[in-house]
Amino acid sequence: MPKYRWKQGDFKSVDKDHNDMWHIQGTKEGGLATGIATKEQEQDYIFQVFGIPVERD
Repeated sequence: MPKYRWKQGDFKSVDKDHNDMWHIQGTKEGGLATGIATKEQEQDYIFQVFGIPVERD
């Protein structure tokens, strides 16, 4: 169950967990994960979607 793995900091299958939830919710189009984003990709997404700049290491 994802919530226990995530609570322990284990996100190695977050893409599969995302897609499982997507299907459970009945979503039919788009939004499926094709892999796990890098830290840089996550930061770019946050900026593009929410307009929040994220400091880079």
